[in-house]
Amino acid sequence: MNLLALCVGVILVFSVHSQDKQIAELRSSKRWFAAFGLWAIMITLVYEICTNINVTTSNASYTINVFIVMIINIILIYTILKGCFDIDSCVKIYTWIVYFLMALYCFQWVLYSTGTIIDFKLPFMKFTSSWSYLEYKHFGMSPYPRALFSEKAHLSQYLVPYIALCLYSNKIIKRHRIEKAIIVSAVVISTISGNGIIIVGIEWLVYFLFFGQITKNRRIIFTVLGPLLMAGVYYMLSSIPSFSSMFSMLFSSENVGISSKADYRIYRGFDIFRQLPWFGKLFGVGNDHMYLFSLEYGISSIYDRSMQGYEYFSAWFETAIYYGFIGLFMSYKHLRALFKMKSNAVKGLIFVVAALWVSTEMIFTNFHIMYVLIIVAVAVYEKREIGSNENWNINMS
Repeated sequence: MNLLALCVGVILVFSVHSQDKQIAELRSSKRWFAAFGLWAIMITLVYEICTNINVTTSNASYTINVFIVMIINIILIYTILKGCFDIDSCVKIYTWIVYFLMALYCFQWVLYSTGTIIDFKLPFMKFTSSWSYLEYKHFGMSPYPRALFSEKAHLSQYLVPYIALCLYSNKIIKRHRIEKAIIVSAVVISTISGNGIIIVGIEWLVYFLFFGQITKNRRIIFTVLGPLLMAGVYYMLSSIPSFSSMFSMLFSSENVGISSKADYRIYRGFDIFRQLPWFGKLFGVGNDHMYLFSLEYGISSIYDRSMQGYEYFSAWFETAIYYGFIGLFMSYKHLRALFKMKSNAVKGLIFVVAALWVSTEMIFTNFHIMYVLIIVAVAVYEKREIGSNENWNINMS
């Protein structure tokens, strides 16, 4: 981890360059995120130095390296928010990776349907003990195809921003946007990821209600028929056993005899935050410190599950629990500055992020970095396109 931190530091020193005229909204968002990141580090260090709640205790199941990773990710996101990188390459790379993942996913389904097994083994790659885990995997298909991701939810999280780009921007995806959005949406739905299906529904609903080039009369029709259509799709999917099982486990645990996903991902975070003392609610308990904090103050939740990581909280509750109302306010201001940009694609991606944060752990993770990267790339790309068109019109005049 120390070596990784050193490498990242060297890369940042030689890759970051100044920008003469930075977009105002990005500048504001960058400042609020910097404040949020510094607060997250500071409140964590306060608990480490001034209390018994720290990672050096015998009850801690992690090490100081988690803070190194957190700091690296904060620096990377702050750097991305400057918008000083090759925007065109970023958009192209993401697009091609999406196509590659969907092709690989479809290929895996062919193998899965025919009963063909390809061992997930590469020669001369046995470097770590994790290899013993991979030896029992078959090309990422346990139990269902999921491309190169460990979970179907992660594959869906990677694909859904592309749907937003197709639906909300005619500058980035210029041809066959709706057709491409339908194809990617179908792939996400076929993964049977509850998060993915809900996000796809939200994206299409936002398109019909706000961002689609639809006349006022048709928009009223979509407002009425949209929920009915979604209810019809839900009814059809629920007749398929795998989808029915997924839906039954998503929000309610009454009929399945086990905890629902919402129990652990949503209700548990609210229940834990509700029990924090006033200073915990205001300032937070520090990054990854809730387990130790709960031992110190006797906090537990009826939604705790022994087979799940204790420190798992969805992003909104993760922010509220670890960094308090102060961190939650700074994070909100950081996203609000981006949302104020005159770009439907940026607004649509913020909707996606806000929805994912309800049930998914993302703060200071790889997905957090990825989503900020896509949002900033889209913001700069569209701003540049608008500027180029304005200059062209002036020259023509």
